[in-house]
Amino acid sequence: MTREDEFSALYRAHIRSVIAYFRRFKFTLEEARDLAQEVFVRVYRRMGSWQEEAEWAYLKKTAFHVALNELRRRDAQSRTAHEQSLDQMAAAPEDRSLWETRSSSPESELIDYQEEHLHRRRLHEAIRSLPERLQSCLLLWLGGLKYREIAKVLGITLDTAKTRIHEAKGLLALKIGSPPPSISDRQPGYEEPS
Repeated sequence: MTREDEFSALYRAHIRSVIAYFRRFKFTLEEARDLAQEVFVRVYRRMGSWQEEAEWAYLKKTAFHVALNELRRRDAQSRTAHEQSLDQMAAAPEDRSLWETRSSSPESELIDYQEEHLHRRRLHEAIRSLPERLQSCLLLWLGGLKYREIAKVLGITLDTAKTRIHEAKGLLALKIGSPPPSISDRQPGYEEPS
């Protein structure tokens, strides 16, 4: 059997499962299909180097990393958009209507923004310094997944998922002081995990 035949059989056997895996992360069907394609591109490039692992275990691990990368990319994109809108406001200070709806001055807004940006950077560095088992649980939780979903995605028990998230939040509190509202309460609009 050729490498292409092996890959084709692997693709046919698991494409639906990989797409379903991404749908659990709350990606749209179209996004899940695109991310699944990325998984299979990575797998094809590494064909032969992972044969000792079970196919699904390797695909799932690869899909997990692709999902994390996509969530990180979206977070960075969101921060960049926020920075650009602030830069646009600062570039046109003569247009006072931009500032009139705010109760504070442009200078204090900028200081607040810079403090928030520094705090976010420290938070991201602290999250990256967590052990992988804690980091993966915390990132999924921050991504909006419930404890039960996290346990299913990572193949761990519900209690283990809860414990790891609690431990991750505790370590972050030690590293950066008290956990920020985005960690202790999650962002507004996120449903609290059950």
